[in-house]
This record gives sequence, C-alpha cells and structure tokens, in this order.
Amino acid sequence: MEDISTKKTEQFPCASCGAFVEFDPETQSLKCSYCGNITKIEEIDNEITEHDFTESLDHEPKENWQGHTKLVKCEKCGGETVLESSATADVCSFCGSAHVVSMSEFKGIRPESLIPFSISRKQVGVLFKKWISKKPFAPGSLKKEYRGDKIKGVYIPYWTYDSNTFSAYTADAGTYYYVTESYTVMVDGRPQRRTRQVRKTRWRRVSGTYPRFFNDILVNASNSSNRKLVSGLEPFRIEGLVPYKPEYLSGFSAERYAVGLKEGWEHAREEAVQILRREITRQINADEVRNLVLRTSYSDIKYRHTLFPIWISSYIYRNKSFSYMVNGQTGRFSGKAPVSIPKVILAVALTILLIILAVYLLRASGLLEGSSYIPAM
Repeated sequence: MEDISTKKTEQFPCASCGAFVEFDPETQSLKCSYCGNITKIEEIDNEITEHDFTESLDHEPKENWQGHTKLVKCEKCGGETVLESSATADVCSFCGSAHVVSMSEFKGIRPESLIPFSISRKQVGVLFKKWISKKPFAPGSLKKEYRGDKIKGVYIPYWTYDSNTFSAYTADAGTYYYVTESYTVMVDGRPQRRTRQVRKTRWRRVSGTYPRFFNDILVNASNSSNRKLVSGLEPFRIEGLVPYKPEYLSGFSAERYAVGLKEGWEHAREEAVQILRREITRQINADEVRNLVLRTSYSDIKYRHTLFPIWISSYIYRNKSFSYMVNGQTGRFSGKAPVSIPKVILAVALTILLIILAVYLLRASGLLEGSSYIPAM
C-alpha cells in the first residue's frame, strides 16, 4: 500500500492527558482510551438544512467534509472510504481485503446531518453471539472466533428527498357482480341440472387527480457491492438525526457516496411512483383496478446528505469472504453465515436414520402395511 498523506486535520486531544479521543456510543461523548476522561460534545442549535435540488444540480457544491480528508479505495470490492488525512487503513472496512490504496483528498457535498452511533463495539459482540446461535449450520469455529478488533464502525451515506407532487391519472375500475349459471352433472348415469354463482367484473373508465407531499424519501448512496447488505439494516430512525459535527466521526470512518445527487433523485422518484400507484389504487372506489396511468409533476424538491452508523465485519471461510453488518442505531443484524458441509451431511444422515427407525417401529407395531410382525399368543 502507498504511503498515506499526513496533512494537518482536525483532531481532538484529551484535556487530561493529551491523547486523541474518540466518540463513545455509550456516553455519546468523546472518550480517551488511555485515561478514560470524557469530554461532552457541545450541542449546536443549527437547524438541519434541506437544500434546493435544482439549484445544486447547476452548481453542485464541492466542499471538504472536515479540514483535510483523503479517500481510500479497495481494489477488490471498489468500496471508497473517507478518512481523516492522518488516519490509516490496512484493510477494507467492507470486504476485509488488504488491497487498499490511498487516493487524492476527497471533496464533495458535505454531510448535512448524521445519526450518531448508539450501539457500542461491546454490544456488537453480544448481538453477534445471539445472531450466530440462530445459525445451526454455521461452522463451530466461527461461533468461537469472534474478535472485537475486527469490527469497523462506518458511517454510510444516504440522501433524503422532499417533494410536492401532483398526479393526474386514468385507470379501469372494476366492480364485481354475480350471475346464476346452470350446468349439468351426471348422477347415477342420469343428467341433473344444477345452478351456481359466478363472479364477473363490470369495468368503467375513471380519471382524477392526486396531490401528495413526500417527506424524507431515503436513498442508500452506498457502494453497489454492499447495498443489499446495507438495506437489510433498515429502517433507521430518522428522528435521531443531529447536525453534522466532525466529533462524531472521531475514531470512525465514512463511506463516500457512490450514488450521486441526480442519480439518487431518480431512485427516490421511482419509490415515489410506487407509493403513488398504491395510494391512488386504494383511493379509486373499486374491487379491482387495471391499466393505471400516472402523469406526475414534481416541484419544490429538497435534499440533504446524511450519514447513518453501521458496524461492519468480514471473515474468510474456505477462501470465500463473508460479511455481516449491524445497525449502529438499532442493533439490527444483516449478513449471511457460511454453511458447514460436515454439519449438513450429519443432519441429512440423522434425518434418514430417524425415518428408517420410524418405519421400522411402525412395521414392528403392525401399523404399517406389509408388516411381518406376529403378535405373541
């Protein structure tokens, strides 16, 4: 790996011993790992601002996140992480690969807000053991080798979007009605006439309008290689947002957004359309709706760039990398444990033996046809 730049940046020395302090999820303060001194993070009354989307597209801001930052990229999975320029990264936070290289200082849209970590590294260990205990086919070694130093705390980027919408729609609305039909059946070789109720649908053309305001549509702006795993951590409680302060990132890293502002809005609009289709379908007074066509306009679009906390760990099993993540706010788990082939074979073998034993016992008791069991006289 290349030498990493050590440009001067914002750091937070301990008021007691001078060592650098890190954000502590349990106390929601800066804590010194050497002397244990705790420094409260000064609260700010700044309102979390939402920015005009159209204006930012024309003049997208290019700000440093805090002082000097650098970008570290994994050559294996493509994950890009924003770090303080004095921090080092020996392995990728997302896949565990050692193929990481430093890049140029990163500039981009500065985070407007974030959700601080409230789940500590120690709590992750407890949650891991509960999670893995529910995986009966996981390798036994995995259950024993949990190491807290392999856990990385990372802030994942999200966009939030607000928008007024006005939709004009047309659709076919169906109302059910029933008719009586006659049919013939053969009974004892003779035809008999019977009746039954048959459901039919009467269709009518409908149209209308539907205004709707969307508040905080969340779009995961994480790297595509782990987006599915990250989505398994949702939902995040948006009411936990606080104004962005670099102190919250002390001791952690933040992923660079891989989904840009414009692309993020495309994802948000797709979600809005799905919601509009569901709500308009419910609004139409009908038993069934088909051929729904929407024409939706969007206005007063606002956005903000925010960061959500997750814990990430990865491990190698049989030359294959596995990752799991923990929601740093709620403790929700997302991941896939490897399967131990010997355990699967043993489980299958035991199942077959149990089936054979059950058949033998049934035969022995005479409850199964073909039994050769003769009861004692």
